[in-house]
Amino acid sequence: MRIVHRCLVAFILVASAQSLAQAQPPPHHGGNFEWWHEFRRDFDMHRRRVNAWPHPFAIESRELVRSPYRTMVDNGWKMQNTLSDHLFAPEENELTYAGQLHLRWILTQVPPHRRQIYVMEAPTRDGTATRVASVYKYLGETAPAGPPCPVFVTRIAPRGGDGSYLADVDKMYKASSPTPRLPAAASDGGGSSESSDQP
Repeated sequence: MRIVHRCLVAFILVASAQSLAQAQPPPHHGGNFEWWHEFRRDFDMHRRRVNAWPHPFAIESRELVRSPYRTMVDNGWKMQNTLSDHLFAPEENELTYAGQLHLRWILTQVPPHRRQIYVMEAPTRDGTATRVASVYKYLGETAPAGPPCPVFVTRIAPRGGDGSYLADVDKMYKASSPTPRLPAAASDGGGSSESSDQP
C-alpha cells in the first residue's frame, strides 16, 4: 500500500511539474496567474483521487460482477413467464385451461415489476397472432386492476414438459419416498434414577 501511495505521489509531482513548466506565462504576462489556478485544480483532483482509492474503482468492479447475475435473474423470470406450446391447443392455438391457470398465476403471484408475458412463437404467423389474441382476450377478462401487462413473442422455448409428463414425474417421486415415521423415543425412566445415585 505504501509503495502504491508513493508511486501515485511521484506521478502527481511529475505531472504537476510538467504542467507547471508548460503553463508558465511569458515574461511580458507577469500578472497572469491562470497557470497557478490550473495547477491547484489538478493537484486537488489528484489528491482527492489518491485519498479515495480504491473506492471509486471498487464500485465499477462490483457492477461488473453483479451484471451477469442480473442477466441470469432476468432470463429466469422470462422462462417462468413464457407460455409454451403445450399451453395452447395444437390446432386452434387458443389458451388451454392449464395455460389460463399459468397466466392467472403470472397476473396474481409474480411481483409487479416482473409481470411480463412471453408467448411462444407458433409455426405460422397466423398461429402466433391467434395465440397473442387469445392471451389478450383472457387478460381483458381476468386481469386485476393496475397497469396492463406487456405481451411479447419469443422463440426461446423454456425447459419443461406437458402436464401429463410432470404428473407422472410427481407420482413417481411420491411413490419412491419412504414412509414417514417419528424417531424412537429415548427412555429416561430408570436410567435417570440410577445415574442420580452415583456421586
